[in-house]
Amino acid sequence: MPCSTGSVTSFVDKHRLPLGLAAALGCLAVAGIWLRVVPAEADDAEGVVAFILRYGHSIVWMLFAATAVLVAWRAPRRWWHVTAAGAGLTYGAFVAALVA
Repeated sequence: MPCSTGSVTSFVDKHRLPLGLAAALGCLAVAGIWLRVVPAEADDAEGVVAFILRYGHSIVWMLFAATAVLVAWRAPRRWWHVTAAGAGLTYGAFVAALVA
């Protein structure tokens, strides 16, 4: 029997803290990987562009981790909207620097 959307929502709400913390740990692991995997374009870049290429993707995943923790702790939505929006904007800057 397939589960209903309500039961999934109920499960997630009931287990918000462990799920959020697990998501945050996963995001931090990905951030660590992206600290080691740097686009080749970073070698030729200078200044802010070099910084964005070297650390931008990791910053995105750290912001996702912060968002997951804020959601897990039931922080005000405004707080986690800010961290999620920051991740999106940072990723936009990373992509822009990559294709420039």
